[in-house]
Amino acid sequence: MRVIAGKYRSLRLSAPAGGAVRPAMDHIREYVFNVICSRVPQAEVCDLFAGTGSLGIEALSRGAKRTVFVDTSPSALASIRDNISRLRVAEPCEVLRADAWSYLERARAERRRFDLIFCDPPYGYPRTAELVAAILGGGVLGEKGVLVVEHDDSQPLILPEKSPLTLRDKKFGRTRISIFTAPDPV
Repeated sequence: MRVIAGKYRSLRLSAPAGGAVRPAMDHIREYVFNVICSRVPQAEVCDLFAGTGSLGIEALSRGAKRTVFVDTSPSALASIRDNISRLRVAEPCEVLRADAWSYLERARAERRRFDLIFCDPPYGYPRTAELVAAILGGGVLGEKGVLVVEHDDSQPLILPEKSPLTLRDKKFGRTRISIFTAPDPV
């Protein structure tokens, strides 16, 4: 696994041993960043269920201002810290041990708003749709923000009724990428 583009391009990322983490594959990250490329520069990013940090690090490589990496696994957090250190990432990063729900509650209480949120829960995670609804309605996604969800194809996600967002959905084998996008900034 490597960084695909930007200032850290081609640098290898480490992953925890044992396969407990499912990093976003190169071709999936390439698709995601082709879709959201205009939204990445100077973005405030949150990487939930961060795993190796590959999505948040890719965003930093492409010009994001700052990334918060959130995961509960000590081995995943160690891998993220190792990747940040080995790549000599200059941008500000926070690496936090927390579950997605408690972190979103904390971010909401601190009035943090993100331009870009990555959400990559484990396959079969039973609350993916509920988590997406909480992110979209919870005041943590900026007005012009983007939410990218990598999830099992058996769990389709829908756009909330009367939402100003658009939903772009693409299937890669058993993986589905759902990208919720606010209207382009003027």
